[in-house]
Amino acid sequence: MMCPLKNDVVVKNKNVKFPIVFSLTESQLNELLNLYKEQWWSKHRTIHDTKTIAKESDIIIGVTTKTGQLVGFLRVLTDFVDIAVIYDVIIHKNYQKRGLGTTLINQVTQHPKLQAIRYFDLFCKPEMNTFYQKFGFDIPKTGTNMLRFKYNG
Repeated sequence: MMCPLKNDVVVKNKNVKFPIVFSLTESQLNELLNLYKEQWWSKHRTIHDTKTIAKESDIIIGVTTKTGQLVGFLRVLTDFVDIAVIYDVIIHKNYQKRGLGTTLINQVTQHPKLQAIRYFDLFCKPEMNTFYQKFGFDIPKTGTNMLRFKYNG
């Protein structure tokens, strides 16, 4: 049975609510760019890139403070039938270890538009495997590899 998405969550061991958003304001797009700048894999992104990413992703989910500051984010690309790929799972460094990453993963796996999905895929550093395995993610034993073509156009 699918759980309805919550509009806010209570942080671990604290009575603080963090609203969940499914679209970003202009200010939050700038905050997302700042989050990207703190990550090794997204330092190169510009505000134009950030706006395009948010617009062209099939689903975006953010966690904000009560004042609207974006402190957590992920996005999904999907065919809405077979596979949904989760990208850019980021929690602001000052808000980590409070359950917000768990909230984002639960929000995406319980999202009403993704209930027909057979597989959720994501890429992460090996040290994050344990975190994602708590939700049922595992390294597939399919004998396949992720391949990448770098386009310089």
